[in-house]
Amino acid sequence: MKNITRKVTFSLTSLIFVGFLIQFIRHSNSLSTDIALAATLLTITLLISGLVMEYLAFLIFMAIVIICKLAPAAVTFSGFTSPAFWLIFAGLPIGLAIQKTGLANRIAYSLIKICKGHYSILVMGMAAFGMLMAFIMPSSAGRVILILPIIIAFAKANGFDTESRGHTGLLLSGIFASNIAGFTILPSNLPNIILMGSMSSLYHLNLTYTGYLLLHFPILGLLKVILMVVIVTFMFNDRPSLLKLENFINLEKVSSAEKRLTLYLVLVLIAWLSDSYTNLSPAWPALAIAVVCLLPKIGILDHRNFMKEINTEILFYVAGLVGLSAVINYTGIGSIIGQELIAHIPFAAGHNFFNYYLLTFCSMIIGLLTTLPGIPAIMAPLSGQLAQATHLPLTTVLITQVIGYSMFILPYQSPPLLIAMRLSNLSFKHVIKLCLIMTALSIIVIMPLDYLWLMLNNAI
Repeated sequence: MKNITRKVTFSLTSLIFVGFLIQFIRHSNSLSTDIALAATLLTITLLISGLVMEYLAFLIFMAIVIICKLAPAAVTFSGFTSPAFWLIFAGLPIGLAIQKTGLANRIAYSLIKICKGHYSILVMGMAAFGMLMAFIMPSSAGRVILILPIIIAFAKANGFDTESRGHTGLLLSGIFASNIAGFTILPSNLPNIILMGSMSSLYHLNLTYTGYLLLHFPILGLLKVILMVVIVTFMFNDRPSLLKLENFINLEKVSSAEKRLTLYLVLVLIAWLSDSYTNLSPAWPALAIAVVCLLPKIGILDHRNFMKEINTEILFYVAGLVGLSAVINYTGIGSIIGQELIAHIPFAAGHNFFNYYLLTFCSMIIGLLTTLPGIPAIMAPLSGQLAQATHLPLTTVLITQVIGYSMFILPYQSPPLLIAMRLSNLSFKHVIKLCLIMTALSIIVIMPLDYLWLMLNNAI
């Protein structure tokens, strides 16, 4: 049944994208750009349908790009040298160390003292934990790597096995809350940072931490997380059965390995929080701590067995995703699509609410092709033209991009979400179902409320 569903999804998606490709070719004068777009659409179709594993979809894309000479090797394989790749690599030994030392169980035990009772309370607890980590840790991918072992241990302590509805719901609650809140906290998400840099370099507009937080967190962050908690509780409601904690965790004194790991994690958090002073990517302090975890005597893990205990598939996924974005940028696909959208979208001067929705939908369409970090990279340079077309202030046009990239329709658009899926073996069916429901409710409920909030803050 699953194979039939995947084939049907692949066929329908292919038909839609073939129509889009034909329309694109009519307005393109470059064969290499047309082939690059076809390769991109093929990759996205494979990701949506699940016909092949994600890493294979990206390997197919990279092979097409290199063989057809659509982009240089430095661009195509740029993902392997990107900080995102090394952050995920560093997260593998750190996450494994958190599990093996029992630190994940100990933190989960502390959370159990606070969050116990009905399943809805557990879901709220994991959502609050995910949101709190979004304020503490600036890297969305790093957050996922650190909180996953803790949420898994928390679910296990409440009697949920890995295949249960309760386990799935708790994982989704923590991951989605961390992701959703990250879009509203300036340094906590890559799209935010790209938008901030683009606004400064292109328009000499500077975002502030507090201003950005007050403008976006109440509706796009807090209210949206509350909505997500309600949906997850309804979809995955289960009966917790708290295990005997004595059997779950060794409550005796903390081991020396646990103490060392706690010290290493504190050091990496300090490095992450001080990145505005050091100008270091979050990947490099994490990589340093990962190396320390693998060293003899002062480390945590046995370096001789480490590579046997991790799944390297996720590294190819991250490298492929970064490479896909780089090729799209290099070939100019994104800019061409953006300009075509502007030319064909019926903006109406004076109809601000209507234009607000159209601008957001424009960002969402771009995000389907380029993933979420590609939205500000492509839309920010076009914002001047969009401001003229809509008669809206430039800052308002730029703000709508945040609304657009905070709504991920499909899992592949959000790298941290796909990373979480791979590390925790979350069902693609459950994740995509929650994504689609959240997107629909965001359009119907969150967007009108956010428009009113922006009006109250004189942002529209």
